[in-house]
Amino acid sequence: MNDEGKTKQQLLNELSALRKGVTALSESESIYKEMTGRCIYRCGRRSPKIHERYPCLFDSTGTAMFIVEDDTTISLVNKKCEELTGYEKENVEGKKSWTEFIIREELERLREYHRLRRTQPDRVPKSYETQMIDKQGNVKDIFVTVAMIPGTKKSIGSILDITARKAAQKALEQSEAKFRALVEQIPDTVIYVAALDESSTTLYISPQIMQILGYSQEEYKEDPDMWAKCLHPDDKARVMAKVAQCHMTGETFNEEYRMVRRDGPIIWFYDHAQIVKDEQGSPLFLLGINCDITTRKQTEQSLRERERELEIQTKNLEEMNAALSVLLKKREADKTELEEKVLFNINQLIEPYIAKLNQSGLDERQKALAIIIESNLKEITSSFAFTLSTPHMNMTPKEIEVANLIKQGKATKEISEILGSSEKVIAFHRQNIRKKLGLLNKKVNLKSYLISKLK
Repeated sequence: MNDEGKTKQQLLNELSALRKGVTALSESESIYKEMTGRCIYRCGRRSPKIHERYPCLFDSTGTAMFIVEDDTTISLVNKKCEELTGYEKENVEGKKSWTEFIIREELERLREYHRLRRTQPDRVPKSYETQMIDKQGNVKDIFVTVAMIPGTKKSIGSILDITARKAAQKALEQSEAKFRALVEQIPDTVIYVAALDESSTTLYISPQIMQILGYSQEEYKEDPDMWAKCLHPDDKARVMAKVAQCHMTGETFNEEYRMVRRDGPIIWFYDHAQIVKDEQGSPLFLLGINCDITTRKQTEQSLRERERELEIQTKNLEEMNAALSVLLKKREADKTELEEKVLFNINQLIEPYIAKLNQSGLDERQKALAIIIESNLKEITSSFAFTLSTPHMNMTPKEIEVANLIKQGKATKEISEILGSSEKVIAFHRQNIRKKLGLLNKKVNLKSYLISKLK
């Protein structure tokens, strides 16, 4: 039998067919054994003087029967015995010993049975299995039942050919061995077979269960409800309901759930199972695979916890950034206010006196010093930023309008037309703007200054 390349379902189908064959053969054996027992019992009660009635009785049993003398000679066989051995009774009765039909390896054991049966019958089994060789040299597995005929040294027996059953049994064992070799080597995975009952009773479970849950196969066999007992209490109702639904509808069972390991830890399983049916479509059992996904679940939990930590850290950073933004705005406002005060104080408290100083008849050296002072003050304040609306600039709304138009390159006449004022009024505003900007009596273009210095 070549099982290479076969799927798990094909192996299961073969196992199911072999099991049916073995069951059928076993039932046939039970019938033959019962018939043989009755026949041997009836013959055992007969007197050895009714020898002439044996052939009729033998031929009516439907199974191979024989009578053996004390010296192992076969004295009587029926037609079924002829068919089994391939020898006609004329060539067997009174001519052959039963030892000629037994394989060499079994002779010593069966000779001892023959002897003890006539001396200490309680020490000999009434039925046993052995192997015989037929006329064509074929070795056959047989089931033999033997009893003594009271008052004689003769024994009567029956033979049942169990070769087919043995072959089927061997094929079944080989298939099961291959199946076990296939499923019992998968790491972190448990293969199971469960009954289609309310508790989903475990019929088979692979040995990996010991490593994963701490329970042996034997413990699962002793307690078929072990699986249900190991279910986590919080998952049990949900999982059992899904199992019942699978049994009722035949749909595939796919669930993730927790099991409690023998020593206490929680184990996560992914369970995939489906109902196996026979050729007629009748459900037989539930075949499933349990995969240990504990590591995956722990990783997922760690990721969720890390995500929560990051969310908290992000929220904290956002709050911190908001606080920093407030502080920066406050700092910027304070800085601007300080600059405006400095500019205002220079324009109002220092520059007018520098201007008066320049007009007070200074000598050349004093004029040079005054220019240096004025230049250094401008250097100090050159980096200060301010707007036309700065309170310390002390500009009126009308002056701000005029300054903006000057900055845009408008001439005095154009500004007067736009604002509906006379040119004299606009010139007055221009003079005030220059004064407030500290540009009086300086050869500085007002438009250029506004563009380069003001925001």
